[in-house]
Amino acid sequence: MTQAPRQHEPWRTLASIPEPLETERFVLEPLAPRHAALDFAALMSCRGRLRIELQWGDWPPADFTLDLNRQDLGEHYGEFVRREAFAYTVLSVNREQCLGCVYLERCEEIDGGQLAFWVIDDALDHEAELVEQMLRWVHQKWAIERLVLPFHQTNQRGITLARNRGLVDWESPPNGPLAKHVCLLSVAGGLLA
Repeated sequence: MTQAPRQHEPWRTLASIPEPLETERFVLEPLAPRHAALDFAALMSCRGRLRIELQWGDWPPADFTLDLNRQDLGEHYGEFVRREAFAYTVLSVNREQCLGCVYLERCEEIDGGQLAFWVIDDALDHEAELVEQMLRWVHQKWAIERLVLPFHQTNQRGITLARNRGLVDWESPPNGPLAKHVCLLSVAGGLLA
């Protein structure tokens, strides 16, 4: 039996996906298996911090391999192609280093989007700029009015950074998927005015 489509089927109705973000400091490209080596190096360089801040549990394990990472990126790219979720690699301008990743997906709870990200330790000084540029890009190019950034309690740096960018606290429904997060909301036109 075929199920009826959900009211907010992941953004399959988009006429086109906006061009990736490019700034003087970094470039976003759709995350794909071809980025596996750069992504793997970035991920493993800050694995300990990410596991704490993002509450990834035991992932990635110490024995995580480049081949396993390539498979993971293939899954992300498949979601991108199907317009279910949009993962981007954050690359240096010369595209020789992965600085982190950005994940954009639908958030039914706010009838908008959810944005998550991570950066390597060497890019923490530029994290605020990345957040500001991403928020502008999502609001302007994707035309998403409401955007929530979820943070785990352990990521006080990220929470402070988002609040300092003008995002406001938003309380997730108690049984929703974001209930255990500190959620900060960005509204188009209300950010960085």
